[in-house]
Formats: sequence, structure tokens, C-alpha cells
Amino acid sequence: MKSGDVPPSAVVVTGNILVSDGKAVQVPAAKDFTWRGNVVGKSRGDLPGSGGVEADPRLKADAAGVLRLTRESLKVPAVVRVPDSFPQTKTDINGRTRPGAGNAGAEQFEAEPTVTRAPLTTDEVGPSSR
Repeated sequence: MKSGDVPPSAVVVTGNILVSDGKAVQVPAAKDFTWRGNVVGKSRGDLPGSGGVEADPRLKADAAGVLRLTRESLKVPAVVRVPDSFPQTKTDINGRTRPGAGNAGAEQFEAEPTVTRAPLTTDEVGPSSR
């Protein structure tokens, strides 16, 4: 077993929507980090020039405070056009089917979304959960 920090290596970060109040991307000491096709909502931070674009993804918080894609998001070319195809990704974070060419981010836009998965609430986790 090794002691100390072991930096990640051979990592590909692509097709994400990154939003932060500060620097959106901080790259740790790493080997072979590849960034491409990402959308950064504010300061791109350490994101390399070839790693994506700085653009407002026009997300909106739902009742639970989760930022979601909107119809306005689909007017942002970088949100609609993801440079890589990931056929192994069959569903989005909500459990909905993703088409072959999905939107950037973990969620596929739907005008009337059916959320089958949602973030856990404080009542659903921890020693006092139901």
C-alpha cells in the first residue's frame, strides 16, 4: 500500500457543464488529463483553451434547488453539440433515455421532464433515515 497523494492519470473530462461561483475548473497535479467539449458557466479557471467554451448554459433551479437545462439552454451551441459520442451512456442522471447525441451535462433536456431519480434529502440519509 502506498502512502501520500497519488495523482489521477489518463483522465478524460468531456461534455460537462461546469458551474461555480469561483474558478470552475481547478486541475490537480495530474498526468494525461484531457479536457474537451465542456461548457463553463463563469471563470474557466484552469480549463485549457481546447477544453471547452465559456458560455452561460442558462440553467434554472427546480423546486429542490437542482440546476436543470431549459429551452434557453438549447440556444447555446456548446450545450447542444457535444464533440464525442458515448454510446455506452444509455440514460441520463435522472434515468431517462439519452439519444445517441445527447446534450452536454448529465441531464438530457425534456420539455416535460419525468424525473425518476432525484437527489436524496436529509430524511433519506444518515442514521435517522427512513
